Amino acid sequence: MFSSNASEFHVTLWNLNYEHSLKEFTKGGKDVTKERKEFLKARRKVYRYISEKPNITTVEMAERMGVSKRQVLKYIKRLTDMNLIVREGSRRVGIWRIIDEDYNSFFETNK
Repeated sequence: MFSSNASEFHVTLWNLNYEHSLKEFTKGGKDVTKERKEFLKARRKVYRYISEKPNITTVEMAERMGVSKRQVLKYIKRLTDMNLIVREGSRRVGIWRIIDEDYNSFFETNK
C-alpha cells in the first residue's frame, strides 16, 4: 500500500507469510490466499495438459478447464512471465515446454 503527502512517501509491505496480513491484504476485494490457490490449481492443470499434449491450444485448455480463453491466456502470460513455461515454434505448429525446475515434484506436492 502506498501513501504520500506533501513531504513524505510511505510504503506498507505486507508479510504474506503471516496469516493476519493475508486477511487484511486484499486485491480488488478478493482475498489473496484465494487468488493464489486458484492460480496454483490452474498452474497444475496447465502443466498436466502440456505434459499430455505439448501442442495443445489455449482454446483446448479453456474447454478442459471450464474457463474462458481469455482467462487461460492470463494464466499462460503469468507462467511465461515467471519463466515456468515457454512456447517453442510458431503459434500454429509450435509446442509448449515446461521449464520449471520444480516440475517433477510439482504434481506430488500440490495435490
